[in-house]
Amino acid sequence: MGEAGVAPVPVIHMTDLYHPHMDPDDHWDAACVYALAAAGRYDLRLVSLDPPPYGKWIEWEPARGFGDPAIQAAHQLGAIAGVAPPVAVGSPAALLRALESSPSPAVVHVVGSCRDVAAAAAQAPELFAARCRAVYLNAGLGTNDPELMLEEHNVSLDPAAYAAMFALPCPLYWLPCAETKRWGTSAYGSFYSFRQGDVFSGLSARLQNYFLYALGRSSDPAWLAALSRPVDEPLLAAFGEQERGMYCTAGILHAAGLAATESGELVGLGERLAEHVFEFVPVTVRCDASGRTRWTPGPASSETRLLRVRDPERYPAAMASAMRRALSILV
Repeated sequence: MGEAGVAPVPVIHMTDLYHPHMDPDDHWDAACVYALAAAGRYDLRLVSLDPPPYGKWIEWEPARGFGDPAIQAAHQLGAIAGVAPPVAVGSPAALLRALESSPSPAVVHVVGSCRDVAAAAAQAPELFAARCRAVYLNAGLGTNDPELMLEEHNVSLDPAAYAAMFALPCPLYWLPCAETKRWGTSAYGSFYSFRQGDVFSGLSARLQNYFLYALGRSSDPAWLAALSRPVDEPLLAAFGEQERGMYCTAGILHAAGLAATESGELVGLGERLAEHVFEFVPVTVRCDASGRTRWTPGPASSETRLLRVRDPERYPAAMASAMRRALSILV
């Protein structure tokens, strides 16, 4: 998957990864990021985990039984991928240090709260402008119809921070989570779902154990040794029957210079363009302090790009297949 002579893209991954999990799609996203680092596509400079949710979410989330930031999950993936980026929790300072020390401007993936990115950009706008290659924002909704707008989790964590993303001094790739209340695949929503077993079957035993540790909400303190134990096949089969909703795969691939084709192959962004199942189109976005957006098509020079799913019908299977191909490098 790596290309000879092509320097890896410096990447900072900002995620709401918890153990026990709140939504294990974040574990799948993190695995993809580490796989691309193992493949030589990414130079992973920092993994920053959201702190436990704040505000109104404190009252709601404990009923779901989620825990603290999953530092061990990041280190499990590091052991599998053979990379060791710094891992921080809720630190704009860590983000700024990672940008400053990166050998070239870095890509920032935001798959959780926008708070740390907004704070870092406000604290050091010149550094951010000079050292951030682009932000991939996985949050919000792609509709312009106020009747269809609904509360989206990542926006609700800090609506003002989300609004600040559209004023960052760097290019922004926006991946709304969904477009309509149906929460299915749509032209301007990143959501797709897949049966976990369809991807588990192509993964190494250690990566399967990584997912079982997370999905099973394991309390085993020997989280590293857990990777090398025999795979619990009945448990794998049980979790394999579950559907998993995903949101961030397109941006993670795109930042690495990759696209997914209609048949689920991974190709370079400039290859087989007619077969790509997603693209990013230029837009102009207005976002108020409550996190409600309105977008219109923008000029080609616009630094804000919106995900467009070119083939909603084929998109879920294509993205699941592309993700499986990316993860297969982790042994």
